[in-house]
Amino acid sequence: TERDELRNLNNSVTALASNSPGAPMQAMVVQDKEAPWDGKIFLRGNPGRPGPAVPRQFLKVLSAENRTPFGSGSGRLELANAIASPANPLTARVIVNRLWQQHFGTGIVTTGSDFGARGAAPSHPELLDYLAARLIDSGWSLKSLHRLIVTSGAYRQASHFRPDAANVDPENRLLWRMPRQRMSLEAFRDSVLAVAGRLDQKVGGKPADDLVNPDATRRTLYCTVNRNELPGVYRVFDFADPDSSSPGRPQTTVPQQMLFLMNSPLMARQAERVAGSAWQQAAGNATQLVTLLYRRILARDPTQQELADFTQYLESAVPTEQRSSEQSQLSPLAQLAQVLLMTNEFSFVD
Repeated sequence: TERDELRNLNNSVTALASNSPGAPMQAMVVQDKEAPWDGKIFLRGNPGRPGPAVPRQFLKVLSAENRTPFGSGSGRLELANAIASPANPLTARVIVNRLWQQHFGTGIVTTGSDFGARGAAPSHPELLDYLAARLIDSGWSLKSLHRLIVTSGAYRQASHFRPDAANVDPENRLLWRMPRQRMSLEAFRDSVLAVAGRLDQKVGGKPADDLVNPDATRRTLYCTVNRNELPGVYRVFDFADPDSSSPGRPQTTVPQQMLFLMNSPLMARQAERVAGSAWQQAAGNATQLVTLLYRRILARDPTQQELADFTQYLESAVPTEQRSSEQSQLSPLAQLAQVLLMTNEFSFVD
């Protein structure tokens, strides 16, 4: 009993040192052994039958004929230098392809984790090599590469549909228009908080614990990802599997996504805040309220039909205090704000 009590007290001290507001920031690190050794091949995978030792060195298939074993410590630094060597263009090509995929939805090579003979051929091989060379020449500056891509003519195209181009290239592999893309879970949640004026843009610091807490304001980037207890909302919105390497996220449209947007306290709370801000500015004028919501959420003015429909809705809606228990307790204005936050126009980027 005393041993258990001591263990619990020690655990409490450890938790305090890790989670208290004054606790220093901590991170896991790797440290080399003083005398590292070469591993041995296990014959037929049996650790009880060690075979010849294998010197620490770079992959033979990606090395020149004069490959030599690593000679400095564990070889991690030499391995990193070999991976990022200008003589190894595969690394730069993979990075460039991932960045291109992030901006355009589809990579120059559609199989982002397979650049081998069984993977897909690049749609623009010269462009892939040019961008890879630019990345290496810039000192592996990702910011420089992002800037180059987003200032290009390809990125700045409109998303308008062109029947003549679609007949020639229906999959848009030649990028005759900017592909329409749905925001990721992180970007969507941050956008909802930003529209509500609640997004905390502080850089760094400790992670936030609860993604769907209606009062949590930190950027989604800082939300904790626990591989053993991944919240269901991550799965619903196509979050990448944290247990394995993932070249890209799946794109699904399932009822659970809309049910979350309709019923989540997070969405209701932000809709209330957007509505409250609009009410203070418009002083109850229905036409101005609709216009303010459209400008705040969709960054445009409503059409004449939208303005007429929603103005009529606000003027004829049943006040919240007169609603039955089965009806939504959000105000009519907050309901309108939530509807706009749920639209494809808000969650898709043209």
